[in-house]
Amino acid sequence: MTAWSAGCVFKNPTPEMSAGRLLDEAGFKGRQLGGMAFSSLHANFLINEGKGSATAALALLQEARQAVRQRFGIELEPEVRIVPCPLP
Repeated sequence: MTAWSAGCVFKNPTPEMSAGRLLDEAGFKGRQLGGMAFSSLHANFLINEGKGSATAALALLQEARQAVRQRFGIELEPEVRIVPCPLP
């Protein structure tokens, strides 16, 4: 499978606890929103399915962070650098 991806989007909270496992157990493996999705192969990879936007990506990341926080009490930190874009 080939997809546009930035690689792992969240840091592992500890060496023993992977962000991918937490996301998978929180139900985000394969979860989609507005052309963006967490990979069905590895839950910590966010992929663009062709027409995804930054807005959709950020919303999906926020949903995932909230779900992991609520379910496990763990705050996931982004691995990728999120750069704000000024409005025109």
